Amino acid sequence: MNLRFVLCAAVVATAALTATPATATAPPGEGQVCGFASLGNPFDPSGRRQAGEVDAGPIVIADGADPRAGRVTCTITSGWDHTAPALVSVGSVTTPGAVSLPPTLVEYEVDWWAYPVVCTRVDILGGGTFYWDDVAGAWSTSPYVECMSWCCDPPPDDDLLDKVDQVFIDHVDPVLCPVLAEHAGTVGPVAVEPDGDVSIAGSEVWLCPPYED
Repeated sequence: MNLRFVLCAAVVATAALTATPATATAPPGEGQVCGFASLGNPFDPSGRRQAGEVDAGPIVIADGADPRAGRVTCTITSGWDHTAPALVSVGSVTTPGAVSLPPTLVEYEVDWWAYPVVCTRVDILGGGTFYWDDVAGAWSTSPYVECMSWCCDPPPDDDLLDKVDQVFIDHVDPVLCPVLAEHAGTVGPVAVEPDGDVSIAGSEVWLCPPYED
């Protein structure tokens, strides 16, 4: 057997072995993950049937000079991670280099207690399945990562709220409360107390001095 042929074959085989894992494990690159635009109020407990548009991309999945092909799937679930029951799921066509889902109309039904979230999954031909981890802000091979993160929102700035409240106490109430007090009385569900406190259907919406708290 020709020695040169053997050496060339060995080089080709070695190159294939070293290149394949990089192709198989490389996650998607930059791009716009799935989004949802509701055509109604998604928080309305009386409306179980919801409608809106989902879209995604483009998300880059190219791998050097030989771009990989894949597809992106947008799923609205009734839970936090990618394993939660799907309310509706839409996948794009398979394309090389980058994947994209144009705005697509979807409808789904949801229980009043559920809080739907949007999950993004990218399937790369010969390269595996990747799930968007919203907590880490990166792609993961685990379907148990969160589609949307609610753990890390900054807490309310109590100092800022106190400062705003003080502005009302010092500057707004001294001007507004005497005017309200002059119009004390009840008109329909609106009641104005002699000190200027205002309530609507029994719920206080404006407090004037002396403040209870």
